[in-house]
Amino acid sequence: MTNLVIDNDLETQTIINNITAGIHWVDGIASNGNKIRWKLCMQMETAELIDSLNWKHWKKEELDVDNALMELVDIYHFWLSEFITYTTGANMDVSKYTLNIPEKTNETPLELAIRLSSLIHKYETDAKLDSLFKIMDTVFLTVQALGFTINDFHKIFKLKNAINILRQQNGYKEGTYLKIWNLGTNAEKPIEDNEYITKYYSQNDLSTKTVQDIVEEITGIYTVIIRNS
Repeated sequence: MTNLVIDNDLETQTIINNITAGIHWVDGIASNGNKIRWKLCMQMETAELIDSLNWKHWKKEELDVDNALMELVDIYHFWLSEFITYTTGANMDVSKYTLNIPEKTNETPLELAIRLSSLIHKYETDAKLDSLFKIMDTVFLTVQALGFTINDFHKIFKLKNAINILRQQNGYKEGTYLKIWNLGTNAEKPIEDNEYITKYYSQNDLSTKTVQDIVEEITGIYTVIIRNS
């Protein structure tokens, strides 16, 4: 993959934000009246990314590459939100927009994550579109340095969005959603929804599926979970 078409991702992120933050989120205010800070969101997720990458010189730890990938996907969620906010304010046409995938470098995941933090800070101060794009360049480089492909990254993005939509459509805010899934068999222990769904689709190619396709499929699974609970 040399580039990533993000028009569907932008549409999906808009749907998610409308549900979780209200329809005026692009103006920088959530439905609860709180100020939205997408740059800070990216910075905090980058801190969690670094925490997965054995940054402590006094302690030897294994890299948590799976969690690091999840943190990179979370950064992408917030990057898309910032990109929508930026381009809406500038009246830019982003239809059929693509992100170029840079070639893999010899930098370590930790080195790239530290650079990512610096780039987010730079964007906070200069607010230039070029700086915003450099953030995603470094996200993609970090994905590859961790040993994953961009397809792996985008697959997790789709699944996380599908899970978010499923939760919101089934009483998550009201506290009635079942986050722990009991499959009703002795062979498997109850597990969290995101763990189950990630494993369920682990061998599936989702490149031709939309997030809504996945939502419809996992809604069927959730209906069975409810019936068995």
